[in-house]
Amino acid sequence: MGTPHRGSTAAGVGELVRKAASFVLMDTNSLVLNSLALRNSDLERCQDTFSSLWSKYNFQVKTFQEGLPLELPLRLGQSKMTKIVPDISSCLGDWRERAEILNGDHRSMCRYANTKDPNYKKVSTELRNVYEHLHNRIVQELIHKKQDIQHMKYPEMFFRQLSIGLPEDDTCQWLLGTASFKAWIQRDNANGLLQIIGKPGSGKSNLMRWVLEIIETKVDIGTCVLSHFFNGRGEPLEHSFEGLIRSILYQLWTQHLPSLIVTQKRSSDTQVQKLDAIWYKWLGTLKSKLEQIFSDPDFAPQRTIILIDALDECDSQDVPEILYFLDKLMTQARIRGVQLDVCVSRREYPNIAFKNTLEIHMDRHNVVGIEQYTRRRFEMAGIPERDIGLWQTTISEKSSGIFLWVVLVVDMILKEFANGENNKFVLTRIKSLPQTLGALYAEIIKDIMAGEDSEMALRLLQWAILATDRLRVREWHHILAFIRKEPPDSLEEWKESDYYTTTDAQLERKIKALSRGLVEIQVVTDTSTTGIDIESIIAGAGSLDSTTGDSRIVRPIHETVAEFFVNGDTSWAALKAIGYHFVGDGHLQITSTCLDYLLIEELNGLVSARRRAQSAIQDQTARGRARACRDKHGSWLRRSDSATSFMSSASSHSSIHDLGIKDNGASEPLQTPELVKALNEKVFLAASTLGDDPALMSYALNRMFVHARAALAQGKSPDEILLKKLIKHRCWMRWYFLQEDFKDIHTWQDVLYSQELCPWISEAERIIKNAKT
Repeated sequence: MGTPHRGSTAAGVGELVRKAASFVLMDTNSLVLNSLALRNSDLERCQDTFSSLWSKYNFQVKTFQEGLPLELPLRLGQSKMTKIVPDISSCLGDWRERAEILNGDHRSMCRYANTKDPNYKKVSTELRNVYEHLHNRIVQELIHKKQDIQHMKYPEMFFRQLSIGLPEDDTCQWLLGTASFKAWIQRDNANGLLQIIGKPGSGKSNLMRWVLEIIETKVDIGTCVLSHFFNGRGEPLEHSFEGLIRSILYQLWTQHLPSLIVTQKRSSDTQVQKLDAIWYKWLGTLKSKLEQIFSDPDFAPQRTIILIDALDECDSQDVPEILYFLDKLMTQARIRGVQLDVCVSRREYPNIAFKNTLEIHMDRHNVVGIEQYTRRRFEMAGIPERDIGLWQTTISEKSSGIFLWVVLVVDMILKEFANGENNKFVLTRIKSLPQTLGALYAEIIKDIMAGEDSEMALRLLQWAILATDRLRVREWHHILAFIRKEPPDSLEEWKESDYYTTTDAQLERKIKALSRGLVEIQVVTDTSTTGIDIESIIAGAGSLDSTTGDSRIVRPIHETVAEFFVNGDTSWAALKAIGYHFVGDGHLQITSTCLDYLLIEELNGLVSARRRAQSAIQDQTARGRARACRDKHGSWLRRSDSATSFMSSASSHSSIHDLGIKDNGASEPLQTPELVKALNEKVFLAASTLGDDPALMSYALNRMFVHARAALAQGKSPDEILLKKLIKHRCWMRWYFLQEDFKDIHTWQDVLYSQELCPWISEAERIIKNAKT
C-alpha cells in the first residue's frame, strides 16, 4: 500500500526538514532518508530479493497505489502537488502483480470513514480473499488426514442428544440468573468446572440440551462448543470413556481444523507406523491427543466449552478416571493460557468431590419452571382459574423438584378432570400420590393391571424397554397389532380389522393410553451413515432392512422407567403377586411375537422362492460332486441316508430346470453366474411383491433368538405354546429360509443348537414325549 519500491521524490523534503532540525542541535540520521531517495541501490537490492522469493514460493501479491497527491501546507522543495510515492515507484512492474488505485492520497489510502467507504470495500475484499486462499490451502493439506476424523465417528454419537426434546418455554431461564452459571460462563471461577446436580427425572438432560442451544447462539467467534450426552442403555460407546473422548475429538477437529495438525504422528519408523494405523483403538492415545491440543495455545481454539450430560450413566468404572482426566486437562490448559471450560450434569449419588468447583442444585431452582409448566397445561385444558392456583401449589410442593414426576401427575389429574371429577376429589388425589418416582411408577402399574388391556399394555412396556434395537414408528404399527392376545394371521387381516392403526397420530395416542404415559414417541435424527453389506447371492436381492430412514422412535419417557422394571424394584407388587417376571417373561413374550410375525401369509411367497433356490443350489452341487466321483472312480457313489436333509426333500420337484437353466453335465456345477442370476431374479420377484409391508421382519429374523437367549439367562423356559409355533408350525424352517446366511442346518434341533439354546431342545423333547404318551 503505497510502498516506495524505487524511492520517493518526497525524500528531498524530508532531507530539508532534517537539516533544519540539525541546525537547532537536534540529533538526526540521514541514512533512512537516503534509502528512500530515487534510484537508491538499497531499494534495488530489496526489490531483487523480494522478486526471487516471489518466484520461489509463488505467493500472491496485490498492490494498492495512491490516486491523489498529498496536500501540504508548505510546498517545500516541490513546485506543485504530487503523489508522495509516484506510480512508477509504487508498482513492482512484474507481470504477476495485481495493481489497483485507491481514491486517496498517501495518508487517506489506509484511513476509512466506515465499512461503506469504497476504499475500505476494496481493501477488505482483498484481505478476505487472501484469508480464504490460505484457509483453503490448510484444508487441502488436511484433506488426507480426514481418515483420522472419520475414525473418531461412530453411528450413535449424537443419538441421545438428538432424542432429548427442548424444555417448555421459560422453564430453564432461571439458570442464566444463578451466580454459579454467571461465574462459569464469564470465567470467574478457579478451575473452569460447573456441576449441575439433580435427582433422577429433575430435567438435567433437558436443561443441558437447552444450555447447548443457548451457548451455541451467543458465544463469540472462535469459541468451540462441544457436547457429549451419555446413554446408559445405548450401545457400548454411548456410555464409555472411549465414546466420550472420540466424540469430543471428532467435534473439535471438525470445528477447528488447526487442532488436528498438532496431533499428527511424525514417526518414520515402519513398525511404529503399523501401530499408528490402529491408534484410534487405544484410549491412552486418544487422551494424549486431547492433552496435546489443550497444551498448545497456537493450535487450541480461542476458547473451548465442553458440555457433558448424565455422567452417572457412564460405566461406573470409568467415572473416577474421567473426572481425574478432566481435572488434569483443565489444569494443564490454565497453566498454558488456554481457555477451557467444562459443564457436567449428574445425579446426586454417587457424591463426587471436586476442588474449587461451582455447583447448581436443580431442586432449589426448579420450582419456578414447574409452576409455569403446570399453569400452562391447566390453562390449555380449560381448568377454572380458581382451581389452578391451589392445584399448582400442591403439585409444586410435593414434587421435590422432580420435573418428570410433575409431568406424569399433571397427565393423571387432567384425566380425572376429563372424567368429571370435582376440585375436592382432584386435590385429594394429588395429596395421596407418592412423592418418589419409583412409588409413582408402582401406582401407575396398579392402574394398568386393573384395566381391560392390562396384558397388551404390559407387552407394550416390555417391547419398549427390552427391545435390543431402537424401533421406529413404522415398526411399532406392526408390534401393536401382534402383541394382542389373538394376533392376526396376515397383514391383510390386520389392515381390515377394527384395531388397525391408520396414522402415526393414532398410534401415538394408543401407546400413551396403554402405557399411561410411561412410553412416548421421540423425534431424533438418523446419524447412521453406513449401510449393511449383504453378500448372500440368494438373500441379497430380497433383503429388507427397516432400521434406517425414520426419525421417530418409541421408548420410555425416562431412564428411570427402564431402571424400575429391569432392576426389579420391590414396590411393584402388582406383577410379583401373579408370579410374573418382567424381564425373563418379557423376553419370551417378544420371542413369541417374532414367531407370530414370521408366520404371516405375506411371507409365504418369499419363503417358497428362497427354499426352491436353495434346493436348486444343493441339487446342482450334489450332481457335480457325484460326477467328480464318477470321473475319478468310474462308478457312481450312492448317497448315504445321512446326507439327505429336509431341504432337499422339502421341494423334491425343484431343480435348476425349474429356473430355466440348462444342465450341461459339466463337472464344475457350483453356483455359476448363470445360476446366481436366475436365483436372484426369482427371489427378487418374490420380495418385490412385499414392498415395505413386513416392517418388523428384519427385527424378528435377527433378534428373535437373542431374546430367547436373554430369557434363558433369566432362568425362564419356553412354554408349550411357544415351542408349538417353533416346531409344529415349522416356524424354524421359515426362519431358516428367510434369513440371509444359510448354514448347514437340517432339523429344528440344529437350529436351537446353533443358537445356543440346548436347554430348549430338552424341554421340547420332553413336551413331545408327554404328548405322545
